[in-house]
Amino acid sequence: MLGLSLALSAIMAGILVVRLSRVWRAWSSAASGARLHVRFVTMFSLAALAPAIIIAAFLGFTFSQGVERWFSQRVETTIENAAAVGRAYVGIASDDLSGEVLAMAEDLNRAARGLTEDPERYRAFLRAQTQARALASAYVVRTDGEVLARAEEGDAREFEAPTVEGLSAANQGSVSIRFDQDDDRVIGLYRLREYGDAYLVVTRALAPWACHPAQAV
Repeated sequence: MLGLSLALSAIMAGILVVRLSRVWRAWSSAASGARLHVRFVTMFSLAALAPAIIIAAFLGFTFSQGVERWFSQRVETTIENAAAVGRAYVGIASDDLSGEVLAMAEDLNRAARGLTEDPERYRAFLRAQTQARALASAYVVRTDGEVLARAEEGDAREFEAPTVEGLSAANQGSVSIRFDQDDDRVIGLYRLREYGDAYLVVTRALAPWACHPAQAV
């Protein structure tokens, strides 16, 4: 509709130009009634062009505003839905990781003596636990961040020492779960009761679309 209106306006404008050029030539040659002719041509041309211009402007404004509003609402709704799905996914992953940390901590507590008596076998055991629980990495660390044992898979990120907040929660007997959006992962921290000053730190990778929902739209 907008294209048709613009085309009609262009045709009528062309006709007006042709008629005016003819009148101008008649004017130049001092033809009789040229001034009156010019007035009539101008009045009728404006009367014919005005509705087409108004309709074209109205349709153009209505169409652009309608399309912009429609698409903006669609995009906003899609982003909100993606964000909701991402939050739900992160929540499920965090709850699942918390259970894995508790179970793994029990296994490591039973194997506490192996850390000092047979370090190589202990590290192999830690790696087997990491792989069986689909973790990116697992560490046994002290409060000061010293790593006593580690197991890292191919998608593991660089180790980061536990935060003060995480250690505080772990010292109260809770599993500290932290979402690391920069590296698309969740980090679990839990105190190992049979080790004195030692904690289990594990990480699990998350799907990038869950961490950055807007990029998936």
